Amino acid sequence: NDPAYDRVATQQLVDTLRATGGVEAIYFNDPQISGVTADKLGPDDEPVHHNHLHVKVNPNYRRSPGK
Repeated sequence: NDPAYDRVATQQLVDTLRATGGVEAIYFNDPQISGVTADKLGPDDEPVHHNHLHVKVNPNYRRSPGK
């Protein structure tokens, strides 16, 4: 574990991204973060997304006017 990793800030980021309504998936390998999908393991059986996340945006999402 990286001592600089901030789980609370990561959860806030995920929550903020999800709140937009335009996110299809967020890939990240911390089982204590809600709203993410764990990704498969890499060739060395280590998590692929242990130090960064990927966000899949819905290409059809349109923000409501005024937001």
